[in-house]
Amino acid sequence: MPYCENCKTTVKGDWVVCPLCGQSLKITADNELQEDSSFMSVPLRYNREKAKQVFFRVSLVVVALYFIITLFYPFQFFGLEYVLFGLFVTWTTIVIFLRKRSNFAKVIVYFLALISLASLYFDFINGWSGWSI
Repeated sequence: MPYCENCKTTVKGDWVVCPLCGQSLKITADNELQEDSSFMSVPLRYNREKAKQVFFRVSLVVVALYFIITLFYPFQFFGLEYVLFGLFVTWTTIVIFLRKRSNFAKVIVYFLALISLASLYFDFINGWSGWSI
């Protein structure tokens, strides 16, 4: 991996000169990475597979809690479709955030589209009064 002696940092990619200072880069092996880098290497703080497993379990618990609440209280708070749609929106939000986290503008556009579709859906379920338009 290219290493800049002036900046004391590794550079990802096929750079010949340092993009920060313009000095020529020294090529080092991956196991020879310099420890005295000026820039911190920030590790990934979550494991995607573990995050998916945890959220899947939380989703199952939420659905189970819905059924338990409807067993103890004979009146219905809201339908199961609201719970499932809420989980769908939450899953979609997490996927959008994880996939597009580097482009914040796209995240905002996707969230606005998701909120608009959710509003149309809830307006349609509740008898279409047109408030979502």
